[in-house]
Amino acid sequence: MCITVLKMLGDILDCLLKTKQFALCDVRSVPLNTIEMLLVTFRHCKDSNTLYGGYSHKLTELLTIFKLADNVHKKLFALFEIVADASDEGVLLQEVLKFLVEMGEILACINVKVNAFNWKCYMSIAQKFSHILNKESFSIRQPLITLVNEIINNLKLMKKDNAQNRIRLCNFNFKVISKLCELFGTNTQEYCPIIYDLLHTCYRYYPPLLVLEEYQEDVICVVDSLIFSQVADLLRDLCLQPCFYQILEKVQPVAQNTLVFYAITFKVMSSLLSSHPEIITFGRVSAMIGAFFTMLERGHSEFWDVIIATADNKNSLYDDSVVNLADIICVLNEEEFNRVEQILFQAIFVECPWCSLLAVDIWNMVLRKENLQLSYETICNVIDQTKCLLANEHLNQPQLIFLKNFLQRAFDNLSPNYRAMLLDKYPLHSNLHVWKVFRFEHLPKTELVGIAAEIINVVHKTNSLIAGNCNSEEFQILCTGLDTVSYIREHSEIDTSHLILALFNLWKWVVNNQLNEVQLFKYFLQKLISATSNFLPHFSIDKLLAILNAVNDLLTANVNVQISTTSLLSTLTKGSLNSSLDRKQVLTTVSKAFHKLLTHKNPIINQNALEVFLQFSDNCQRNAMLHGAIKGGAVEKRISNFINNQIELGPLNTREYFKMQNKYQYVHSCNASTAPSESEAGRELETVVKRIKMNVELFHKLTNRTGEADENLAKIMTILNA
Repeated sequence: MCITVLKMLGDILDCLLKTKQFALCDVRSVPLNTIEMLLVTFRHCKDSNTLYGGYSHKLTELLTIFKLADNVHKKLFALFEIVADASDEGVLLQEVLKFLVEMGEILACINVKVNAFNWKCYMSIAQKFSHILNKESFSIRQPLITLVNEIINNLKLMKKDNAQNRIRLCNFNFKVISKLCELFGTNTQEYCPIIYDLLHTCYRYYPPLLVLEEYQEDVICVVDSLIFSQVADLLRDLCLQPCFYQILEKVQPVAQNTLVFYAITFKVMSSLLSSHPEIITFGRVSAMIGAFFTMLERGHSEFWDVIIATADNKNSLYDDSVVNLADIICVLNEEEFNRVEQILFQAIFVECPWCSLLAVDIWNMVLRKENLQLSYETICNVIDQTKCLLANEHLNQPQLIFLKNFLQRAFDNLSPNYRAMLLDKYPLHSNLHVWKVFRFEHLPKTELVGIAAEIINVVHKTNSLIAGNCNSEEFQILCTGLDTVSYIREHSEIDTSHLILALFNLWKWVVNNQLNEVQLFKYFLQKLISATSNFLPHFSIDKLLAILNAVNDLLTANVNVQISTTSLLSTLTKGSLNSSLDRKQVLTTVSKAFHKLLTHKNPIINQNALEVFLQFSDNCQRNAMLHGAIKGGAVEKRISNFINNQIELGPLNTREYFKMQNKYQYVHSCNASTAPSESEAGRELETVVKRIKMNVELFHKLTNRTGEADENLAKIMTILNA
């Protein structure tokens, strides 16, 4: 019966096709009756597994039915091509297109080729009669939903089926979607949410993420060229729609993919700034940025996964995010600007080191784009809000390093006049903790007197301690002085010879007075090691050997100076040892210290020591002596695995290294100022590179990946937007 009806329909259409052209109203019942029959037939074919299960002899009949239906389908399309007038048949056209959408949902499960032809029919009719359909307020909601579902299904099946064919189908569907939005895009409230859902899904298949999921390289290339080229076009078109931004404002990003949220929300917002800035209502920008950092902090790692996978790209996602977010922040009103700065300030103190680095980079980018007065006021406000942190000599938390990094880079952005203003506001003699952050750089020669006074103070207090005339208050002053000189850069105008001798005398005092159980003594040792590291190149080989022996004795006594010792040994790797018998003794002593550090039960100490050990070994001609001291056992195997990049990285309990500092609230108010805005002075490139390297090394240590630090440094330098 079905075959007979299909043949009759084919004959009827053949008769009509002999007419060169006609009005649709003359044959209005034919298209509807035909398409309804086709819909029933294709649905019957789709359900064939249920209908013909166990009856294989029926499959030939089913194939005949499908071929006849496909033939009628083509003739129906040809019929619409010769329709000359359909001005009064807007409702009929909508009915026909509605049935074609339903047919597309069915054909997607049966035959890809016929389904593609069906959508070509749909678009041909829609495009030919778009002027009529627009008068009827034609809705594209259902076709968009159907096409989006097809794209999503094909993306999900990429790994299981022929990936490249499915990607090409997605590309075809994207083109249909774009054309529909172009023809019938007046009702943006209707289609923007659907497109948002599509983009939300597509970014889960972002090419760098596919690399991490071990997709084949050719598949990734096709996804990039055929899908994300279309995604970029859609985003560009949506950026022109105020409605789309309103949708973004309503998004609840609590459990969203961080990459998706960034790619859609902030890239769209950044594009809007350049094309239609009046569209943005800034009341929700701070909330969006806050939600983004909250997601990153809570472990939604998709954003970071892509950054790591694309670290060698010149225009990386990290650089893109820093620039886009900085551009957005720079145009905010004062109230929103204050809220965003509060978010960035708090992000410096969270448990996720990537969040801290991102916040620091974004904030510094904002300051570089703004005037120098804003940079100056920001530095002052941050110093005032964190003075107890900066002045706390006992605090040794990683978030303090991020804070100092932000201040250092903001300070580098200042002109000489603003640096002088900063020195007036925070005099050196009463704000050593502030100028230690800036490493006493860019100070006028007149201020070097204050630094020299600190050195003299350390020498005097050292003599008092050795003579037994030092009370607890003077001992604390000595510790503070040691901490200060550990930051002092070498100046030709300052004589440090007395300081070198004083530091050596302190080490002799330590050997004779090991108060290992006294907490203040441990604190003193950390400051002494830091000060010694800063001036290590100035010690003679015999004095260096004596100091290393003292450090080795402390490690043997299990005094908690492992991290400071690793820092001292790291400084030693940057120097050179003369060829002498003393040099052999130094290497022997160093190897003993490394053995204690490499066998320590704390994995972070192990990892830090391992990195420094390899640096030391590479810089030392007689590395066999070093390796001989740690030969055999687990340590040698660990080093071998480290060199071969086979080390197993366990989870890092960051709570041991980060403590929330929510009590430090930051509010910025940029006062109107008549202060001159000066161009940025020439940046000291070498200093900046060193500081960025320090950040890179810190990140690898905190994530228990120190073995990757050296080989990834060049890549991460790009990420950090050096």
